[in-house]
Amino acid sequence: MSDLPDRSHAGERERESQALASVPPEQTGALRALIERLILSWRLFWDERVGFWPRLIPLLAVAYLLIPIELAPELVLGPLGLADDAGVLLVALALFAEVCPPDVVQEHLREIRGRRAAPSPPPEEDVIEGTAEVIEE
Repeated sequence: MSDLPDRSHAGERERESQALASVPPEQTGALRALIERLILSWRLFWDERVGFWPRLIPLLAVAYLLIPIELAPELVLGPLGLADDAGVLLVALALFAEVCPPDVVQEHLREIRGRRAAPSPPPEEDVIEGTAEVIEE
């Protein structure tokens, strides 16, 4: 047996870690947009300013996912059979946001994006510098 380190595995592990670290920004942006859309839809669904009829859209999408009738069955198409479920859900969420009152949608989007943004530091002119002295009485 050789006492030399196995460099073939070390190089392979390095390539794998580099591949994992270099996730394209388009994918992270798409995931962030999907999560934002889900949160927005959840908040809009429970907002009293959104009417009854628009709320039927996400309900019907969930019903489609739960009903065993499929446009593209998973048993026949395998993983591609899940694509129709994902497509129906994505279209339903987009349509739901479109038919809700625009001002309500914008209000929720501002709140969602505001929470995600890091708090900004206070402006320099609001900082008062000085010294403190402890007085014992």
